[in-house]
Amino acid sequence: MKRFLSIILLAGITINGFSQRILSLDSCRNLAIQNNKELRIAQEKINAAHYNKKAAFTNYLPKFDIMATYMRTQK
Repeated sequence: MKRFLSIILLAGITINGFSQRILSLDSCRNLAIQNNKELRIAQEKINAAHYNKKAAFTNYLPKFDIMATYMRTQK
């Protein structure tokens, strides 16, 4: 039983050591910017405005409708 508990304790210590890492100020700042929900929402609003502008621009272009028929009659 002692052997089993010591193995579990040793495994817990090593797993805990791998999960931690030292962050520099730049990497911490980059992680904060990447995970900021407000910045993501703002970027999506910019993308939506871009596509709305493209959709509005297509209304200024002329629209052409072409329809053709063909009838073949045998002699």
